[in-house]
Amino acid sequence: MTLTLDTSTLSYAEMQTIAADYEQSSVCQQATADRLTAEGHHVAAGIWRRGARASREYAAAARRGYPHYEAVVNGW
Repeated sequence: MTLTLDTSTLSYAEMQTIAADYEQSSVCQQATADRLTAEGHHVAAGIWRRGARASREYAAAARRGYPHYEAVVNGW
């Protein structure tokens, strides 16, 4: 079964929820990066740090609304 979501109808409140989820994800990813750095795993920490940065970027885009979020996610 395939579920499709018509994202063109996402409301402002729904986009803010998505932004909050991305922000929470970024906090967890950064905490993991910090722990890995402290343990000396610098390459792995860098991967997690980049993921945290991407999550923050997506959160910022989602806060601006769906058209902006879509453009950032799709690299437009």
